[in-house]
Amino acid sequence: SERIQAEASKAYDEKAPPGLDRRHDEGDLNYPCRYFHNEEIPNISVSGIPGFYYPSKRHSDHPEAGKYIPDLAENQFMNLANEYGFTHIVNLELSNDVSKTVKKLNESGKVEALEERQMSVSSLKGMREAAEYIGELLLDNDSRVLVHCRWGTHRAPAASVVGLIYA
Repeated sequence: SERIQAEASKAYDEKAPPGLDRRHDEGDLNYPCRYFHNEEIPNISVSGIPGFYYPSKRHSDHPEAGKYIPDLAENQFMNLANEYGFTHIVNLELSNDVSKTVKKLNESGKVEALEERQMSVSSLKGMREAAEYIGELLLDNDSRVLVHCRWGTHRAPAASVVGLIYA
């Protein structure tokens, strides 16, 4: 199974267009699960919820799947903020765990002013608010935004696209 996954990843990497980073399926110390970034749009990325190796035990054999791990979230946020210059987290999962972790990092000085905002995009009004907020951040060349939901496959990409359209 690991050999097949490795071969599939290699095949995907070889077919990926230039500038397109491969999606990280499981989280690790540096990236949330399903993290995706495209170099052609450098100031926005999407992912699943930080602090998880994988959001559900049902779909992963990882021993920590389905568990929020604050230290893992801290490492992921510090990497994204300090190594890649992320300035904003748009939390579509409405996770208080994520909010607490970002607040703790800001208070400790481990990151330089990482702003986190919870938003719901389950209504037209919420999606409009997300479009405006993300769009305004994208117009600011000093901002770099991570938009995350639980899985990083539906709400986060959709909100990112409406933010790009707004901008």
